[in-house]
Amino acid sequence: MRRAIVINDPLDVEQEISQLGLKLSIAQKVARAASAARASALEVDVAFTPGMLSHIHGNRHLRLELMPQGWRKGRFNNVESVINDELGIQVIFQNVDLACDLGHSPQAISGKGAGSRKLVEAGLQGELWEKPVNSQTLQKEEVSKVGVIPSVWMFCVSNDGRHLRAELSKPFNFDGAQFEDFSKRIFLLNEECSTDPTISIKPSSDDDGNSEFDVEVKVVKR
Repeated sequence: MRRAIVINDPLDVEQEISQLGLKLSIAQKVARAASAARASALEVDVAFTPGMLSHIHGNRHLRLELMPQGWRKGRFNNVESVINDELGIQVIFQNVDLACDLGHSPQAISGKGAGSRKLVEAGLQGELWEKPVNSQTLQKEEVSKVGVIPSVWMFCVSNDGRHLRAELSKPFNFDGAQFEDFSKRIFLLNEECSTDPTISIKPSSDDDGNSEFDVEVKVVKR
């Protein structure tokens, strides 16, 4: 197994993610929103509801925070992401079993498909060239607006009911349904949380009658 570069000192974290067009406060806000959405599932809901809600709100808040700053939506082979064309990167939200653990490489809860593998591989191949190039195998309108094959970073979030953890990590190529390893891991958040967080979900309607939900969570630190 290749050893990943791990960034976990707060000052280093701020510097690292700023180079990726992110702020630590925004990343932590996204992780807490996804966690709150997971906790809003009811016992009577179907089994995959917590993960689905976390995935929906994780992606929603990534886009709400980053798109006003020039990022755009990515949707290649049903893989949802946010893309920064200027920096040549894309961020994919992912629920994982355990983030921010030095002895464990995060594993996707739902597993990864061919679309994710293709994006990771194409992004890594693009980094080998002095100048960004288009890939003939990817849809230009979805992936490469300015001739750049974006590098893939995974926004990994885990919550075991006691600890909320989040990291931004860059995967190597992988063959199966799981990440095999990461080249760099940036630890964003590791805090204790209440097993029964206070959650407020407020519906609001737009002019077309479509409802959206804002999720707020109060995290209890011990």
